[in-house]
Amino acid sequence: MFKETHPKSIATCVLMMLFPASAALAGIWKTFDVPYGSLVGVSDIDGSKIIGSYVDNSAHVCGFSYNGTTWTKLIAPGEDTYVYGIQGNNIVGCYDSGSLEYGCLYNGSTWSTLKAPNSKETCALGIYNGTIIGYYSDPDYFAKKHGFIYKDSTWTTLNAPGATDTYARSIDGDTIVGYYRDNYETYHGFIYDGTNYNILDMPGASQTIISGISGGKIIGRYILEEGGPSISFIYEGATWTTINNPYAPDQSIYVNGIDGDNIVGMYYDSDNQMHGFVYTIPEPATLLLLGLGAAIVSRRRR
Repeated sequence: MFKETHPKSIATCVLMMLFPASAALAGIWKTFDVPYGSLVGVSDIDGSKIIGSYVDNSAHVCGFSYNGTTWTKLIAPGEDTYVYGIQGNNIVGCYDSGSLEYGCLYNGSTWSTLKAPNSKETCALGIYNGTIIGYYSDPDYFAKKHGFIYKDSTWTTLNAPGATDTYARSIDGDTIVGYYRDNYETYHGFIYDGTNYNILDMPGASQTIISGISGGKIIGRYILEEGGPSISFIYEGATWTTINNPYAPDQSIYVNGIDGDNIVGMYYDSDNQMHGFVYTIPEPATLLLLGLGAAIVSRRRR
C-alpha cells in the first residue's frame, strides 16, 4: 500500500551520481491511501503504527490504525470517530454522540469516554505515559476553548497568554506543544514546559500552527499571507526547515504527527485528491554529503 518516492531535480540527480549515499538528501516520501474509504486525515505515528480517520461507504467517520501492512478499523461508541494521538497500544481522540463531542481513550480493547468538568465538548489530541492532552469548550453560548492536561483522574486547564481559544496538540515528556487563537483571529504556536509558555511563530508568517513534538523536533505549518498555501516545517533548536512535497502542486501539505525522524500527514494532488504520507527526515550525515556535493558541483561550474 505504501508507495515510496524520492523527489528529484537536476541538482539532486548530479549529487546522487557523485555521492550515492546522498539519495535521501531530500528525505524519503511514502504515500498511501485508505483502501476502503475516503481519507479525512492522518494524525499521528508511533513506531510503525500510523493513525487517522476516513469516511466509510456508509458516510460515517471511522478511525484507523495502519502498520504498513494491516489496516484496523477503530469505532468508538458514537456516530463518528476521530483519532489524533497514539503511544503504544493507547489511542486518543473524540467521537460524536449525535449532538455533542466527547473525548475517548482506546487501550487496544476497550473504549473509555473523557469529558472535562463543566464542559460542553471535549476532544483528546495527544498522549504520553498516561498523560492525555487536548481541548474542551465552555458550556455557555460563546463556547471558548481551553487546553487541558488529564492525568491520574485530575484535570488541569491550559490557557495560553492572550488566547481566546487554546489547543494542546502534542506531548513528549514534560513538554506540550500546540496553538492558540488571539482576539485578532490570528493563530500562534506555543511550547509549554509545565510552568511557562514560549510563543513560537514562524518569522514573517501571518499564522502559525504547531502540531507535533518528538525529542527536540517540533513540526507544524504556517501561512505567509491570508489565502496563501499552508507550508509545513520542522523547528529544531533555532532552525526552521521547510518541508517540500514534490506531489503537492501548491505545497499545501499538512504535517500532524512525528516520531523520531518520521513525520505523517496528508496532501492534495493536482486533482485535489487527498493522500496520506510518511516523510523520513534525512540523517545529518546525508546533509553533510549534500553540502560536499553542492561544493563540488559549484567548483566544476567555474
